[in-house]
Amino acid sequence: MTRIPKLSYMEVAMPSGSSKRLLLAVNLLAATALLIGAAGCADSLIYAKDARNDGLSLYNQGEYGEAAACFANATRQDPRDYRSYYYLGATYDAMNSYQQAIEAYRSCLDVMPLTLEGANNGSFRMRAVDSLATSIAHSDSHGLETAALEKKCAGHASVEDQWLLAKIYRYTGDADSAVESYNKAVLIAPQNFLLAKEAGLYDQSLGQSQRATYALKRAYAVNPDDMQVNSALRQLGVSMEPMPSRQQFPQLGGDQGAGPAASIEAPSN
Repeated sequence: MTRIPKLSYMEVAMPSGSSKRLLLAVNLLAATALLIGAAGCADSLIYAKDARNDGLSLYNQGEYGEAAACFANATRQDPRDYRSYYYLGATYDAMNSYQQAIEAYRSCLDVMPLTLEGANNGSFRMRAVDSLATSIAHSDSHGLETAALEKKCAGHASVEDQWLLAKIYRYTGDADSAVESYNKAVLIAPQNFLLAKEAGLYDQSLGQSQRATYALKRAYAVNPDDMQVNSALRQLGVSMEPMPSRQQFPQLGGDQGAGPAASIEAPSN
């Protein structure tokens, strides 16, 4: 039997100088790759912002097709650019392409938690929710969309889903269902000032005084300084006692700072 000779350490080891040079070269390559990656990331963010700004300019000129292309390019450059997704949705709305608008608004909502800015921009989020509801209400598939959301809310509904459903009912003219969904949303998040305010003012506009009073009192308990809430309560004949500082009424985590948009607005920075 032929024996395979064992290799000694000296037969396979590199000279110490070569090993050090190799290690140095590997480290330099790794550092270069990191720098290139960082530079590429920065370039993508810059390109995304430039594309978004171009899209805004084209949108304001009424060039919706070209604006949509710019916003789509911005999201390709930076998939976390929630603003460009929103503006893309608004542009599709302007072209009456509601299904594409729905997809863009949903993408906006999906990517918002991926950045610190997006996660903390509650007012922009509720603007996107409102625009999503408007697009669903105008779309040919609003029946299917509504049914799917109803099924989702029949289980353990989030306040955002229940609020979205209320808005869809409202924008499709189903006032009774809207009132019921607003009430459910307020029960889920009674410390959400903007939700309680919106629900109360909507109830008041329908002559639902009892429901309006309940929701507006909830809003007043969180923010006793809001002029609209105070005015609505006076119109309802409700006299409110001075409330403790609002700091004593912590808002529900994740829902604070949210605010609905009254209608689809032109994109803006």
